[in-house]
Amino acid sequence: MKRFVFPLQKLLEIRQKKEDQQKIALARASGAYQREVRKLEAVKEHEAHLREQIKKSSQMDIQTLRRLDYYGWHSKRIESDLQKEIEKKKNAMEKELALYTKYRQEKRAVEILKEKAWKAHVEAEMREEQQTLDELSQMIFHKKKEYADNQREEKGGEEV
Repeated sequence: MKRFVFPLQKLLEIRQKKEDQQKIALARASGAYQREVRKLEAVKEHEAHLREQIKKSSQMDIQTLRRLDYYGWHSKRIESDLQKEIEKKKNAMEKELALYTKYRQEKRAVEILKEKAWKAHVEAEMREEQQTLDELSQMIFHKKKEYADNQREEKGGEEV
């Protein structure tokens, strides 16, 4: 069988490399988004924990209420900032995902062309092999026929 050579192999390799690089960029963007989400969750958990501790506390003086008010105000400000940051990271991640999807589709298109080319190559090889086998069987048939004819002539026309 002849060696299969795909003429667009270099293009396929380039597109594979672009897809791999974009996958890394997407992973980074996703990681950054997840970090921001975890920060927001941690702030909310910390605020809930503080509220729970204050509720359990038997002393409700003005200092404790001021501290609770400060933490409430501070955490709301932080939450607002984190929500904005989360939205930015989410948008960046979605852009990276869109690029990754595009590169993946471009690579897949070339892969489909390669699969079709491979199938055509295999079919052509099979046709060529079948043609060779047909020619060989015809040669053998003619040789046997010639041999049988020669044997008949030597024996004076008797059938072999």
